[in-house]
Amino acid sequence: MAGISQTFAITIKDDASRVAASETHVVSGDSEESFNVTCPGSGNVSIPLTIDVSNIVSFWINSTKAVSLTVNDDGSPDLTIALAANVPYWWYTGIATNPISIDLTGASALKFTKADATDCVVSGAFLLT
Repeated sequence: MAGISQTFAITIKDDASRVAASETHVVSGDSEESFNVTCPGSGNVSIPLTIDVSNIVSFWINSTKAVSLTVNDDGSPDLTIALAANVPYWWYTGIATNPISIDLTGASALKFTKADATDCVVSGAFLLT
């Protein structure tokens, strides 16, 4: 039995703040790989991970400032994603296809880079089976 879960709650409101739609989706898994790091101003931070993409059942990533995320960045990244400040990037099984379609491997499995001079905090978690 899965013992860890992530909950995704989505609410859509119209311009009069009336709830037009809402949904809560709970995803369960067996383990979680999480991180909470500081990305230095005008610099980068790497997260070492080894995750088989077929084991990911959900994930979320959030940054307090805009950053560029590269996946498996050993000089030639497999994937690049622009993350806006305080706009979570997320996915769970059952909605579309996982946007991270390759295994995460190595010292720079996830690499976050900032262009401006102030630090930010990047956090996230991958829920796995």
